[in-house]
Amino acid sequence: MREYPRKIIRPVAMKHPTNSLLTVLGILMLPTAASASYTYKTTSGHYEYSGSAAFGSTSHKQGWTAYAAAEWVSRYIRRGYQQFGNAGAFGIMLGGGYGPVGVDLEQRFADTSADREFRGTMRASRTIDQFDFGVRATYMSDLRGGPSNWDLGFGVGSQLFYGIQWNSEIYYGTEPSNFYLDAGLSREWEFGPEWSLTASAAMGFNLGYQREARKGADHIALGLDVAHAINHQSVIYGGIGHHSTVNRDASRYSDHTELYEGFIFRVGARWEY
Repeated sequence: MREYPRKIIRPVAMKHPTNSLLTVLGILMLPTAASASYTYKTTSGHYEYSGSAAFGSTSHKQGWTAYAAAEWVSRYIRRGYQQFGNAGAFGIMLGGGYGPVGVDLEQRFADTSADREFRGTMRASRTIDQFDFGVRATYMSDLRGGPSNWDLGFGVGSQLFYGIQWNSEIYYGTEPSNFYLDAGLSREWEFGPEWSLTASAAMGFNLGYQREARKGADHIALGLDVAHAINHQSVIYGGIGHHSTVNRDASRYSDHTELYEGFIFRVGARWEY
């Protein structure tokens, strides 16, 4: 029987709840950020059911790696906020690296407007004892002379019990020069060599990253994904998620008008070498 790599659907962090809710979700056995190691997400960064922590699905491998992916999401979400208004988005992702060090390139296009965004990420990860650590630097721009920004991230994750993965990541954005924190749980189930199901839950905390928004918890993200390995290099996937806002007050905070509440749908495909 053919052996397939672990599936690429690993929403974590984080997209990636309160402490009590996290405890309940943990008991219900919710997701993983990678295989046994904490790795930056590359295809699910804007699905963000469990926040946005996570580092690239190839970084747990040895030697040189490369991947290409394409997906569509019904809402383009980052840190719980809509980036293209009510539009969905198509995404093209390319990347690769050597062992735990790599580079990811991502271009997003709104499906009903001219909005777009480019993201380029340099990342590295390392496992120490039972903990997986990662750092990354991400450049974001519309490549049309509009505002650009750098995000610097530090993440940590660990395997808990019953296959549950805990992940968190703190970001520092150069504009407006402040922080955002994601924390979440995830769990993956495999059904034979070709199918997997991943559940995730997370909470986001604005620490000044969103300037015109209340500081503190701002959203809870839940997600459920299914992936099918076509062969040892190719995977197709789809899923559904839900964002709930926390302390939303658009009458007082202008950024809260883009704080998303509702369902998100996603379909995509990935090739990995």
